[in-house]
Amino acid sequence: MSWTQTCSPESSRSGILGELDAVRAQVSEAVLALRGALVAEWSSVAAAEYQALVARHLEAVLRLARTVDVAEGSVRGAQLTREQATGLPW
Repeated sequence: MSWTQTCSPESSRSGILGELDAVRAQVSEAVLALRGALVAEWSSVAAAEYQALVARHLEAVLRLARTVDVAEGSVRGAQLTREQATGLPW
């Protein structure tokens, strides 16, 4: 178990949605860390290339966050379709 898993609150949801909650928490922690790296005191003396690299990583993580949101929408859509077709909850 990584330190991010031990520091992140547990999701109250189970299954795939709970897993997506865990991913979302880790993405959030990564965004905070990258934003912190961009505004840290030492970053003012860091090379512009390093700051650009951190900014690119931040953009990649934010794209991942949007992908997680899309995945959750897909799971919810699948759940709704199954419930409508069978009358049974997921």
